[in-house]
Amino acid sequence: MSTEAAKLRVLGERYIRRTCDDFPQWGSSLGFARFEGALAGSDAETRKARIGFLEKLLAEVEAIPAATLRGDDWLDRRCFLSMLRTELLNSRDLERWRNNPQECCDGAVGSVFELVTRHADHLKRAQPAIESRLAAIPAFLKDGAEAIHLPVPLWTKLAVEKKWVEGPHAHLQQLHDALWRAYRIVIDCGLHSGKLSHEAAARMLVKGVGFTPARARADVNWYTAAPTVPMSYLLGRLELERVKSRMMNGEGWSLRKFHDWALSHGAVPWSWILEARAR
Repeated sequence: MSTEAAKLRVLGERYIRRTCDDFPQWGSSLGFARFEGALAGSDAETRKARIGFLEKLLAEVEAIPAATLRGDDWLDRRCFLSMLRTELLNSRDLERWRNNPQECCDGAVGSVFELVTRHADHLKRAQPAIESRLAAIPAFLKDGAEAIHLPVPLWTKLAVEKKWVEGPHAHLQQLHDALWRAYRIVIDCGLHSGKLSHEAAARMLVKGVGFTPARARADVNWYTAAPTVPMSYLLGRLELERVKSRMMNGEGWSLRKFHDWALSHGAVPWSWILEARAR
C-alpha cells in the first residue's frame, strides 16, 4: 500500500470513529454492538462542531493527489470527497438540521425501525436496545427542536400563506410540487391497472414535470413497488385542506388548535376521525 493510500485509509477511519461518536445510531447500523441502544446527535453543539470536523477532513482528503492513487484507492478518494461535500452541503450550506424539523423526527423513528428490521429474527434479544432507544427519543427530539432556527418548508402551502417564505420562487416550487403530485395520481392508476408501462410513465414525468430521464425512472421504480402510496400525497393534502377549512372557517378554530387536534390522532384516516367526532 502506498503512503498516500495509507493516509486515505487513516482519514476514512477517523471519519467512521467521529461519526459513530456523533451519531451512535449510525454506528449501530454498521454493526458496532456498543452503540446498539444509543441515540444522539440532534443538538446544535454537536452539529456545529461536526461542520468544523468535516471541513478540516475534506481539506485533508483533497490534499491527497489523485494521481498518486490507483484502482480502488483512487475510486475510494472520489467517493469519500463526494460524501463529505454532500454532508457539508446539507449541514453547513442548507442547514437542514436547523430549518427542517422532519429531519430530526425521521432520524428518531428510523433509528428504532433500523434495530427492529436488523434484529427481526431475534427481537427478544434486541429488546433492551430497542427500549433504550425508545426512551432516548424525547430528549433527542427536544435537542433537535431547540436547534431549529427558522423552519423553511418550501414545499408547503402554509409557508407561502403565512409569508414565512416570500417571493416568486417559493410559489413556483409550490406549483411545481402540486403538478408532480397530480401526475402521480395518473401514473399510479395507469401502472397498476396495466394501462401504462414503466417507460411510458417515465416519459410522462419528463415531459409533464420536467424531470431528467434518470430521475423519472427512479421515481417510477418506487411507484411500482408501492401501489396507491404515490397518489396519497395529493389526495391526502386535499382531504386535509377540506378538514382544515371545516374546522377553521366553519367552527372558528385557530391554526394552533387545528394543528394540535390533527396531530393528536396520529396516522388515522380523516373520515374515521370526523365520523368519531360526529358521534
